[in-house]
Order: sequence, then structure tokens, then C-alpha cells
Amino acid sequence: MSKTTDFTIFWNSINGQDEVAGIYLYGLFKSNRITDVGKLLGDLWTLENGEFQAKLNESRYGSVLSVSLKLHRVPLDNDWFSKLEASLTSLIENGALVAWAGGEDCSSSPEVLNPDSCVGNVYAAKTAATAFMCNDTVDGVIEILSDAQLSSLWGVVQQERAAS
Repeated sequence: MSKTTDFTIFWNSINGQDEVAGIYLYGLFKSNRITDVGKLLGDLWTLENGEFQAKLNESRYGSVLSVSLKLHRVPLDNDWFSKLEASLTSLIENGALVAWAGGEDCSSSPEVLNPDSCVGNVYAAKTAATAFMCNDTVDGVIEILSDAQLSSLWGVVQQERAAS
């Protein structure tokens, strides 16, 4: 459980890694179907309120785009959730099968979506077939996604893997 203002990530800098306010965004794509991250997120996260670093990793499930989103200014709760949803939606609209977000306790491995894996915690997610999933509360606390929510996401990953 975290408040949106509590999210921190490790940001690559010239000094190594710095702990900063931010969140990780991930998108699982079929191999080699990644578009420019700046086009995906640039309108949502400008240099005024944030910046991002991205890398692509191959997994047995496809290509995983990992985006470290450093927040210069943490948006207010309503703006935060709308930007988070828009970010995950942008990944889906540009070819991601599943998009998810989390803090340092999350993972870029699609296995994090398997409720039996215990790989990490997911705070928000989306697929083309599911609505934005984020268990936020009135007091700004975000609960991790439930096993039932993770199961629906994991089903998308498994279905795509079987089709490949």
C-alpha cells in the first residue's frame, strides 16, 4: 500500500542511481513491435512535470518495454490517476498486449502478472479488453491488484503465448 506521493524508483544518473519520485511503466509487446516511447508518453509527461528513460528487454513472452518515469512534481490524486491510465492506454493503443505499473517492488517480467509467481506487486494495469485496473482509495492509498485481477491479466499473456 502506497500513497501516490510515496512512489519512488531508482533513476540512472551520471552518479550511478538516485532514488527519486517516480513509477515504472511496462508494456508487453509481440517481438519487434515497439514504437518511439517519446511519441507514446511525451504529451503526458513533459519535462516540466517528468521525464523518462526506456529500455527494451526480450522475454519468452515477447518484448517488454520498461519505462522509468521520474516525476519532478507528483500530480494531485485525480490528475495522477488520469495520467497513469492515459499512459497505460497509450501503450495498449500502440500495440502492447498488457501494460502495467508499479514501484520498486514491481517487476518488468510478465511473470509479475501471474498471481502464483510472487515476483512483485502491480499497482495498475490495462489490456485492450479490460478497463483500467487501479485499486485506489479515497485517501490516496493505492492497494496492489488482487489475485483475481492478476489472473485476468495473466490469462491474456498465456493466450497470446499459446497463439504464437
